[in-house]
Amino acid sequence: MRRISYIMILLAAGVFMACGDDDEPELKERIDIDDAELVSNSITIDNAVKMEGNPPAPSSDPDAPSLYDNSNEDFGAVSGKSFYLDPDVNQGQPAGIYFQVKGSNEYFDIPLTPGSSGGRFGLRKPKSILFKNARTDESYVIEIQIPDNLELGEFCALYCIYDEEERVSNVVEICIEVIEFGGEGSEFFSPQTWELVSITDIEGGQTEIEIPGETYEETYETSLPCGDTFQTVEVTAAYRTNYLYLTFSDNGAYELKSEEYEKYLDWENSTCQNVTYKEETELYTETGIWTYDNATETLTVVTEYVDDYDGETYTDIFKVQMELVDDQLVITSEEDDEIFKITLKKKV
Repeated sequence: MRRISYIMILLAAGVFMACGDDDEPELKERIDIDDAELVSNSITIDNAVKMEGNPPAPSSDPDAPSLYDNSNEDFGAVSGKSFYLDPDVNQGQPAGIYFQVKGSNEYFDIPLTPGSSGGRFGLRKPKSILFKNARTDESYVIEIQIPDNLELGEFCALYCIYDEEERVSNVVEICIEVIEFGGEGSEFFSPQTWELVSITDIEGGQTEIEIPGETYEETYETSLPCGDTFQTVEVTAAYRTNYLYLTFSDNGAYELKSEEYEKYLDWENSTCQNVTYKEETELYTETGIWTYDNATETLTVVTEYVDDYDGETYTDIFKVQMELVDDQLVITSEEDDEIFKITLKKKV
């Protein structure tokens, strides 16, 4: 059974919606998202150098860096926030990234040398409790800031990496969706607080079901010190979700609260003769912004979270299927041969 606490660290902090008041300044002129030059001029990338023309062409050297083509991956942003580009490196060590809004006559040279990291360069391993199709591979990350007056819609971009010898990788194209909040036809789940009923994970013909309030154990073997040697011993870890509540607000915000119990091996104080454990109960809170497409029953969520690896804040977008089945809210995501399903009921 995959532990919930392992899956959920992704959504650790919230994307907060700006609330209007009488003291706010007048709205800025909207930036046409279909105008590549305007979009390119409006975005900000720390430590980047803006260059005219197009980036250098990919290198023919077989030792040049290369990228996996993740063009089909969902990218999302909110006006006034940031989105995070995480190139999936196949070969080589990147010294920088070339980034270009598709259709513009300029590009960004983003050096990734120590001390000039483009703001957010490092490794992260995002996970998600609600959205099983979250990216789970470690990746390099660059922050790109979106202006608060960019129109809703979609713009596309091209990027590649280069190494210290200035060899250039293949080019990957992505499209970034700037979404609005809420959505028509969402009355069946918002505004409402939902309580977790079960988590179902189906993979390779095997089905695992996790129910809140039930304790699950996992027994495995490990080596522990035994005098001057090590001995293989059997240990048993345990975890339990005490509760999980998910609240959708009619203004397009959501909040998730969960309490989890975990029992795990105390490595420092355990020996082969005396296996000891630590026990913890933790409260998780996450917030984000949602939009719902009633025609396709698709829920899109933009989240902003603090990564446990580097303490930085990142933004991600996820799309899942959501429907009401026998008065229960069912959130489903599929990837390859795996189906991940969250079932919730109305909290009374």
